[in-house]
Amino acid sequence: MGRERPPGTLRGGTLVTGHTVHSGGGALDDLETLRRGDPVLVRTTRGVVGYSVTGVTVSRKASLARVSDRVFSQAGPHRLVLVTCEDWNGVEYLGNVVVLAEPTPERRSGPAVPDGGTCGDGPRPT
Repeated sequence: MGRERPPGTLRGGTLVTGHTVHSGGGALDDLETLRRGDPVLVRTTRGVVGYSVTGVTVSRKASLARVSDRVFSQAGPHRLVLVTCEDWNGVEYLGNVVVLAEPTPERRSGPAVPDGGTCGDGPRPT
């Protein structure tokens, strides 16, 4: 799959994952409520990077596995990829939510993504 890129780079994807908790309190509990055009801000040690949501997909884990090369590819223009679990059946999560977002030219107000712990200059808590 390759190595994810820090927020704000010119190519490849920045991957941020976070927990969903079926009883509430997870950092990305409501990720599936984002819609195309919604702003997302990622706070880094260099400042805040703004993104605009381009797509939200809720699918079974096997479906994500089948398209993982494309979703997590480091080829092409820079994008943000947010991933969490979805569809709690009382024992386990059966699916995932994947949000794709493209960089915006200006900084905008919107929710800041919590620490994904993915790279040295990765997202930081707000």
